[in-house]
Amino acid sequence: MNYSSSLKYLENLVKFGIKTGVEHTRTISHYLGSPHLKFPSVLIGGTNGKGSTAAYIESILRLSGFKTGLFTSPHLVDIRERIKIDNQLVSKNDFAKAISRVKGCYEDLKNSEILDECPTFFETLTLTSFLIFEEKQVDIAVVEVGMGGKNDCTNILEPIISIVTNVSLDHQKYIGNKIEEIALEKSGIFRENKIAVVGKTDNKTLTILKSEASKKGAIFFSYKDFTPNKVNGNYIIKYDNLRQIFPSPPLPGKHQVVNSALAVFTTLKLSEAGFNCENSIYDGILKCRWEGRLEKISENPDVYLDGAHNIDGVKSLKDFAKSVNKKRVALFASMKDKDFKKMLRLVAPIFDEMIFTQIDMKRCATKDDFEKSNLPFNYIFIEEPIEAFYKAKLKAGKDGALFVFGSLYLVGYLKRNLTNRKPPLFGTGM
Repeated sequence: MNYSSSLKYLENLVKFGIKTGVEHTRTISHYLGSPHLKFPSVLIGGTNGKGSTAAYIESILRLSGFKTGLFTSPHLVDIRERIKIDNQLVSKNDFAKAISRVKGCYEDLKNSEILDECPTFFETLTLTSFLIFEEKQVDIAVVEVGMGGKNDCTNILEPIISIVTNVSLDHQKYIGNKIEEIALEKSGIFRENKIAVVGKTDNKTLTILKSEASKKGAIFFSYKDFTPNKVNGNYIIKYDNLRQIFPSPPLPGKHQVVNSALAVFTTLKLSEAGFNCENSIYDGILKCRWEGRLEKISENPDVYLDGAHNIDGVKSLKDFAKSVNKKRVALFASMKDKDFKKMLRLVAPIFDEMIFTQIDMKRCATKDDFEKSNLPFNYIFIEEPIEAFYKAKLKAGKDGALFVFGSLYLVGYLKRNLTNRKPPLFGTGM
């Protein structure tokens, strides 16, 4: 397959939806030569902050001279954003070649009656990333869990460090309706005799994660072990005899201090494991970039794009938006399976005006969905996102601020269409 046909193949896989469980993925990977076992890895799960934490860790490792692989999801504009080598998109040829290998392997297994179920969109991309990381001989890969943990296909890895950034309600259809169930699912990435690190989360969840780590024989650390203190504009982590300074993170929002501290502590532990990178921690944090997370794309008015799509994500957005002392306008879109009513009730009081829109996806909430929710505040619905964006900018005025949030797909749509880029492959929502 060439690049174009590989995209068409992936698009066809979207109809298979989301599948949980790792044995199918493990079987395909085994017949591909087990690429998932050919490189060291850090595996990052959690409800929010996975991507930015991964980006901080990758940045520190790369600036230390290590050849890095980075696997994240979803993408905003180009599907190859999900698979990077030294923070660069893989080539179209390498991408297509790896997709072809996964497809060919599955077809051989199907013909041999070893497997009958086709790999999903996300499963195929996961295996593709592992093949590319093996081929490019990365020193270490930083991998973001797609959804959950225990039953996510990335969990075929044997990570040297496993991270759970935090736990809150999201993807309940697939990983549980209760926080306790979700915490148990996310703890499934912990490994015996390997380090497990948990970021800032509530005490009840922390107790569950610590208990599960103990049952698995993992070496457990939590945010309480490395809570940063601000000193003279920088932050300091103290742990045992360690004292590590790092700068205020370049990504906006108080939550990014938490994410960067988690990344700093992780890289200190990686240094102990032989990946000496403590000398690059300061620059690694300072030079990190991560699109679509409170990303300021223009001024007059100030325009921020943020992928907040669940309650905790929206809380972080709200905290930041409140610090912007200007007229505030919201542009919002959401998937139907998200609790958008609760998200909107949470943030509505801080916005002077709100505009809702939708993107061309079956999962996206429509005008009817919003109307049926009986939202207790005023809003305008504009179906076409670009029209909605310019209307929202006009409402904000040159001295105001516009916050675009509710879905990374909305963020990606605007980034693509405001710069005349080609449409991305949306996939299954992961």
